[in-house]
Amino acid sequence: METIAATTIPNTPIAVMQNPSIAEDVSSFESFQQPSVVGKSSKASAEQRLRLVYALKKASGLVVRSIGVVDQITLPPSFELGTRLGGVPGQSFFQSYHLSTDEHVKIYFEYRGQRLSESDARAFRDILSQPPHVLKNREIALLKETVQEKANLGVFKLLLAKTEDLNGRRVLIVEGRYAKDDLTAYTIYIDADGTGAEVQELTFQTKTNQYARRLLAGMNSFKSIQWQK
Repeated sequence: METIAATTIPNTPIAVMQNPSIAEDVSSFESFQQPSVVGKSSKASAEQRLRLVYALKKASGLVVRSIGVVDQITLPPSFELGTRLGGVPGQSFFQSYHLSTDEHVKIYFEYRGQRLSESDARAFRDILSQPPHVLKNREIALLKETVQEKANLGVFKLLLAKTEDLNGRRVLIVEGRYAKDDLTAYTIYIDADGTGAEVQELTFQTKTNQYARRLLAGMNSFKSIQWQK
């Protein structure tokens, strides 16, 4: 993910540094700074402006850029940066964002850091090559390595598995419930390099009793995705 240098502004929220669109707005604020404002007051003023812009952006939906194959996505209103792990090219990464008032309502990006076997990659690629459709049980059985624990009926109660075109890219969607954790998830599986072997995931997840209420916000966020060229 792209970052913004913020060494002159202490305690800058990391979500601000990782969103160029926020930096652009901060720059426009800076252009109106009075020359007479210098030293500590200037530094404090810049920080205040940055925090104000961040709050405004969060209220309307932070824009996340350059994470995996996603070039840009607008998060639901009031989402903020959550857990971040990894991030080194070619290795696993995990990046989550969650509702500021409920960390169980989240969107997270994930790459497991390991390519699929040749047979599973072929199965994933072949299913995506077909017209968009709801998957049959036999097709799901071919994707155990792709969807991992979601193929285990003892862990995950499958509600829907289908392929669809999302803003010009064919993806696999799996929706269902983790019974033991009382969580419901809607996961997009992306063939990142066209071989079927490099699978990146994007998930909207909530507590099951919040899912119906929150789903529209998650879907609207996914509809905003722009893919890397």
